[in-house]
Amino acid sequence: MMKKYLYIITSFLLLSGIAYAYYGGSSGVMTDTNCNQAQYFNIGVLCQDADDGKLYKGTGSAIEQIQAYDADLDTWAGISPSTDMQAFLGAANDTAARTELGLGTLATQNADAINATGGNVTGLTNLGAANLTVTSTANVTGVTWTGLVPTFVDGSSSANLTVAQLSSTVIGNPTQSGNVTHVLPAIEAGLGFDVILGVTAAFYFRLAPNANDSIYLDGVSCGDGKYIGLTTVTVGDAVSCRAMKTGTSSYDWACYTAQGAFACE
Repeated sequence: MMKKYLYIITSFLLLSGIAYAYYGGSSGVMTDTNCNQAQYFNIGVLCQDADDGKLYKGTGSAIEQIQAYDADLDTWAGISPSTDMQAFLGAANDTAARTELGLGTLATQNADAINATGGNVTGLTNLGAANLTVTSTANVTGVTWTGLVPTFVDGSSSANLTVAQLSSTVIGNPTQSGNVTHVLPAIEAGLGFDVILGVTAAFYFRLAPNANDSIYLDGVSCGDGKYIGLTTVTVGDAVSCRAMKTGTSSYDWACYTAQGAFACE
């Protein structure tokens, strides 16, 4: 009877030793060129890939890689991120990340191509621009403006002028060689331009409003659709015109002579 027990115990120890050696010896970690095998799926079983050195553990039905140690892990382990930061780090994409940070569309614009459509800017001490367009109302106080140069429009020949050509522009006649009539578009809020002539010639120069608009020359209306102009042009002749609101949604031109014999039609 005693021999039977000794045989059983010896067999058990022998089989255990074989299994122990098979599953990694004293370290408890097996080494194989392919750890993705059923024999390594058991929970707690460790297998190190002999090819890439990566360590895997069994999960019960498969294996998963165990992340290798890195000193940065200690650093991150010491951080307790706030709820907001956790939401940011878990954002699905760049757009969602910007939303978590409270950033709007300006966050995606380059410094040399900004399109701002609303809001207020305060505290500016110096604002420079080579080509600044304001499409609505701008209220600016306490700001030093530099680099703002009106756009020059060559009015040497007759033309139907556009809204853009009458938005903070200077109209000249550097090569005028004949009579000139410029037809103005329907007036919009914020339009304004100056005429400064640089050529002396025996030709007329006229500004003709839209048929339903009137030009008030030095405070006196010329009548709807009536032009103002010069019989002959002389260097230095100048007139300044601005859109003048005359009702809830109606406008006329207010033009003031700076130099020259501008007159109504």
